[in-house]
Amino acid sequence: MKRLLAAILACALLCGMTACGGNSQADTPPSEAAGTSADEPDSIQVDEGLLHVEITLPATLMEDETEEDIRAAAEENGFLDCTIHEDGSVTYTMTRAKQSEMLEKLKAQIDTTIDEMINGEDAAQSFQKVEYTNDLRTFDVYVDSALYKDSLDALYSIAFLSLGIYYQVLDGTPAAQVDVAVNFIDQDTQETLDTLSYQDILEAGSQSDAAEQEASE
Repeated sequence: MKRLLAAILACALLCGMTACGGNSQADTPPSEAAGTSADEPDSIQVDEGLLHVEITLPATLMEDETEEDIRAAAEENGFLDCTIHEDGSVTYTMTRAKQSEMLEKLKAQIDTTIDEMINGEDAAQSFQKVEYTNDLRTFDVYVDSALYKDSLDALYSIAFLSLGIYYQVLDGTPAAQVDVAVNFIDQDTQETLDTLSYQDILEAGSQSDAAEQEASE
């Protein structure tokens, strides 16, 4: 399970990097690229023109990538432009056709990943089938409840969250609206056993940070 989960997350990160492209415009201020607000460096903004799309990824999604890696990916994938901002965020410009191509490839990779989860060498022992909405906001994982309760298969939700988030970012979903819900459902009774939501995780993190700040004052 650990090997498959690591491979899934690596694939999600690779798909996120593949959204990079083009030549660097280091002199372009963040507030002028893709409509990004200088007051909101961690936002994901998309400015769609007639023939191209600009996608700004926040620094939090790019912190493990070097400038050299970003530019190499830009050249390799043939995107129109790439702006690396001082705050660490990066704006990528691509044609709409390229964006559609990337989304289709990511969907195909998700289908392959799900097949590995169910039928692969390191398959999750409780998984019976996985369904997802077209916008990848919801994953319904149908499980054998007897096997599920004694396993760590719920950890696969991390992979579903990562894949859904990267898909929505590439599709141009604003940061505040990005969300992925993973439901683990009993195959026989249709009862929802567990649910994990990306926005719920963010809210819990914010509440924890607020409590820690209050305690320190």
